[in-house]
Amino acid sequence: GHFRAAAGRGRGGSARRPGDARPMSGLGRGLLDGGDAGNSAAVCGAALEQDPRNVTALHGLGNALIVLDRPRAAVERFQAALAIRPGARSYNGLGVALDMTGDRAAARKAYRRGLRIDPESLSLRNNLGLSLALSGRYKAAVAMLRDVASDPRSTARERQNLALAYGLSGDPEMAARIARIDLTETQV
Repeated sequence: GHFRAAAGRGRGGSARRPGDARPMSGLGRGLLDGGDAGNSAAVCGAALEQDPRNVTALHGLGNALIVLDRPRAAVERFQAALAIRPGARSYNGLGVALDMTGDRAAARKAYRRGLRIDPESLSLRNNLGLSLALSGRYKAAVAMLRDVASDPRSTARERQNLALAYGLSGDPEMAARIARIDLTETQV
């Protein structure tokens, strides 16, 4: 949560180790976590100029591009990361980017591939459930998101996605009941 301090340390590491993409990748992640997607994308892009096979920088750039509403460019970065080293994080990012482009079937395929690697990933399961809901597959979405929301690691985000799925499925009462766990009555 100390994004400025992390960014400062990342800048310091980059200055001490020119040509090493690792500190730049960390700086890019810190900038994105701190809400500065534009500078995060620039720093991760610079890291990739140093080391085009740096999976951390590819993830960082892909995530920054998602925040900057450039999902097609993000798809390319996550696909590049997968070509280097297949992993659950890369499949998750790819799925989110594909969902943003409207290619829900490909997104669900990416999430499922990620789940084969990390079946307990709350993020992959949550994103798959949300993708199912946005595809109109409400019964499957509610079942998956109910399981995700009951996980002890779940947060308001996962519960609100479950509320959304109930709402989209035509059950506004259950959607409101779930939403009230984290939201005020006015927000519900």
